[in-house]
Amino acid sequence: ANVRFDNVAPTLVSSAPADGSISGSVSQIVLTASEPVTAPGTTLDGGAAPAPSISGNVLTFATGSLGNGIHVLAGELEDASGTRTPFRVAVTVGADSPTSTASVERSITASSPDTTMSVAGGTITIRIPQSAWPTPPTPADRILVMRANVGPGRAGGPGLAAGSPIVEVTARWAIAGTYVTQFRAPLEITFTNPSGDVVIPAYSQNGTSWTILQPTGGTTLPAGWADGFYNAPGSTHVLTRHLTFFGLMRDVEPPSAPHDIAGYVGADGLTLRWIPGQDSSGQLGNTVLLVNGVPFQNFGPTTTEAKLGPFSVDDSRTFTFVQYDAAGNRSAPSAQLRALPPLLGLGVEQARAALAARGFGVGKLTDVELPTVAPGTVVGPATQALALEGSAVDLTVARGATVGGTDPQTRLVLQIANSRQVKVSKQTTLTARIKVTRSADVEAALWTAGNKRLYTWRFKIKAGVTFRKLRLPTQIRKPGLYTFAWVARSGTETVRQSVKVRLVGKTLPQLIPAKQKLELTLSGDTKGTPRPLNIQIDEAFALVARSTNNVRVLVVDVDRFGVRFVSDLHAVFPELRLLALSDNRVRRIQAVKAGAKLALPRKTKNKSIQRAIRRVASSG
Repeated sequence: ANVRFDNVAPTLVSSAPADGSISGSVSQIVLTASEPVTAPGTTLDGGAAPAPSISGNVLTFATGSLGNGIHVLAGELEDASGTRTPFRVAVTVGADSPTSTASVERSITASSPDTTMSVAGGTITIRIPQSAWPTPPTPADRILVMRANVGPGRAGGPGLAAGSPIVEVTARWAIAGTYVTQFRAPLEITFTNPSGDVVIPAYSQNGTSWTILQPTGGTTLPAGWADGFYNAPGSTHVLTRHLTFFGLMRDVEPPSAPHDIAGYVGADGLTLRWIPGQDSSGQLGNTVLLVNGVPFQNFGPTTTEAKLGPFSVDDSRTFTFVQYDAAGNRSAPSAQLRALPPLLGLGVEQARAALAARGFGVGKLTDVELPTVAPGTVVGPATQALALEGSAVDLTVARGATVGGTDPQTRLVLQIANSRQVKVSKQTTLTARIKVTRSADVEAALWTAGNKRLYTWRFKIKAGVTFRKLRLPTQIRKPGLYTFAWVARSGTETVRQSVKVRLVGKTLPQLIPAKQKLELTLSGDTKGTPRPLNIQIDEAFALVARSTNNVRVLVVDVDRFGVRFVSDLHAVFPELRLLALSDNRVRRIQAVKAGAKLALPRKTKNKSIQRAIRRVASSG
């Protein structure tokens, strides 16, 4: 005899029409089970369902014509051994129009694959991944009923987008009837947006008061977030671990203003850098530079730098930025950037008065040991040319002894920093960093090891720091050791400095021979995080340029010294390997563009930085 003793429950393989919204008329519902079954006690919309015709594992219920709305066929499937399992099929008729407000239900189980339900003619879809399945209240609750109710937009908060409906998504257990509001993985609610208008998804507990969602920055929900959204062409996607009302709001909120604004003056003139603002929609428009309050140039939302050409300390222009979002909303203006007055050689009170005249204050005063400069003389900032209006400017003041009663404002000091090794090419150039305390006539003469003068450059520079590119004549291409004799003249004073430079062939020697051990010493706290070296910009250039040193890798704190410092080091010492540290992702990208071989977050562990230094030192 064919007797079954197993207790494996039959399962519902499929139904026709499919569970969810359908188009067209419905007069019968066909169930396909995993094995031959019966369906005793089946109900249709709460009443007794017509007896099905059974053919093997296929049951056909002749329902008669079903009207528009939700219709639920529910009951139990029973196999030959008497083992039963509940089933539920929800069919929504007449929900295929974009203006339809018909509600839609779907029944899912723990074994269901990723499930999707659509409402309002497919203008809104809800995807429930299998990984989101919550813990049922009882073992019998194996069916989760998902429901989407669509209604017309109700103004509230910043206002719903024109023509956009709101959708209420709920989930409840079929047997216990309790509602589920939290899921193990995010559900995805997609709104079609064919108009391309800039919209921001929001959620509400009552469909009236709305809370705007935050952009995720990608197509996945970050860990720890309850909800968020991202935009794609023609659609907006909400990722949520909870269920409530959702809708699309008009973007009427202005973005934040650009920040981290700074200006740098180098060999190529004035460079402005900034970080664009942020917008609640996640979609930025152009950044606009205003010069003296008048729009000057537009930049795309990913641009962070602009070169404006020649610049002098007596430049009176102010530079301001505003940010637009994709909807055309405009941010408040950023703080104004403007030139600092000439400060080098002034006394502290003179510097304070000069700064106040341009809308600045005095910040921290730092003493440095400079025996050749009279006490109280301002010797820095030497490289900072601009600052935000109203900000406090830090000053570096000499504390050295007065030399021969010389007026500190007329004392001439010359400092030269340039590469000790230059690769020969068709256009061989050497970039020098020249710092003088007064405007001066400068002469640079190139001599051979046999004391033969080959070439002389002459030019005028102003007080402060100047970067000068010296292009070697075409006849000077022979590798060897040469001397640059620098002379600066100002009034009756003349100062000199000599620097030896080696011209090498087309391939520079390997910085670290294969068998040579690279010694690393980094100062770190108990967690192994390196601390920045307490060194000034002038000292850093002098350290690398000094002939007794063999500096191969320099770790630069970009958050402290700025990206311009990286660019200037790379220009003066192209053979130097630079490793940049910054907490800001945009600054790390800018540092690599400026010449750093690698940029890492400042929180990177000590050992990881040591490995990075070795890798950078051996890079080409």
